Amino acid sequence: MNATEVRRRLAGRPGVSVAVHSSPRSCVVAGVPAAVEQFVAECREQELLARLVPGVRIGAHSPLIDPLLDEVRAVLSDVKPGALGLPYYSCTLDDPRACPALDADYWAASLRRPVRLTEAVQAAAHDGRHVFLEVLPHPIVAQSVLETVMDTDGVTRGRSTVLGTLNRGTASHTALADTLAALHCAGVLLPPEAVPSGRPAELPTYAWQHQNYPQPRRAAVDTPGHPLLGSRVTLPGTPVRHVWQTRVGLDRLPWLDDHRVHGTAVLPGTAYAEIALAAACEAFGVPPERTVVTDLVLSRVLPLSESRAPSRTGPWFTSGWTRWPPYASRAHCTRTSPWTSPWPGCFRGPAPQNWRNTSCQR
Repeated sequence: MNATEVRRRLAGRPGVSVAVHSSPRSCVVAGVPAAVEQFVAECREQELLARLVPGVRIGAHSPLIDPLLDEVRAVLSDVKPGALGLPYYSCTLDDPRACPALDADYWAASLRRPVRLTEAVQAAAHDGRHVFLEVLPHPIVAQSVLETVMDTDGVTRGRSTVLGTLNRGTASHTALADTLAALHCAGVLLPPEAVPSGRPAELPTYAWQHQNYPQPRRAAVDTPGHPLLGSRVTLPGTPVRHVWQTRVGLDRLPWLDDHRVHGTAVLPGTAYAEIALAAACEAFGVPPERTVVTDLVLSRVLPLSESRAPSRTGPWFTSGWTRWPPYASRAHCTRTSPWTSPWPGCFRGPAPQNWRNTSCQR
């Protein structure tokens, strides 16, 4: 739960208060041990994530610190704050961008007031700072910072990096070297003296994956075959594809000149149906009486060349069958000129002998 929701639940309850605004989805409470334990138990009964922080025996950032504040101010009275040389986001003040006087009163307040970590990180992220480094012997708030910047990145469309310096169980020099490398990869310009000296490492070469792609066997365009369908070539790969190619110009099929629309010779609608039927019969390996062409849509016409010169005109469509009854094959046409557009259709036939997925292209 976030700090706002926890404060609502703690309203009127003595001995416990919000101590840390950890992230937009979590916070820390502090106070009298019995009151804190009771609140954690109530949250667990409601199936809310709550646990006691191990090893903590003081109620910092809560009213329990009040008796110590005068002593803290006295001990820090000789602190002479200097001018800030870097942008500073306060976790103590209500406005994290406010420039505080880092004197004894401020540090006493930082011990007494709640830690407003969420607000400070959000302000820094909104100001365009996207690399956050936690300087501690072991990361403690890095996860909370990450939760905060993930929400902020969704608003600012940024990409933040959250890092720690040292890590429990890892040698100090190794952890620091890893951190410097991560800062470099995050775009931070490191001073030369911060980069460890050494020699370039020999990295393994890229493991190239070789795969042979055999050339498909291509047949001549004008080899004998169906006058409208043309010759078939089977392409390798999965699914297996069958390709037909032919010319349907007036030089090869002069009888098409008899079919004109507004004075222009066009491919008749029956020719499309014949092409689809012939492709299905050849792909399925069955006679026409065992094949049905349905749902064939003719959106636009295909104009034919008037010069009777050889040309590569004609529709192209792809089709394929699946393993599910009734072994239907869907076809569509791709554009070859401004006059042509998709003309889908559906083939039905018996199951092919080769059960691999197969498609054909015309």
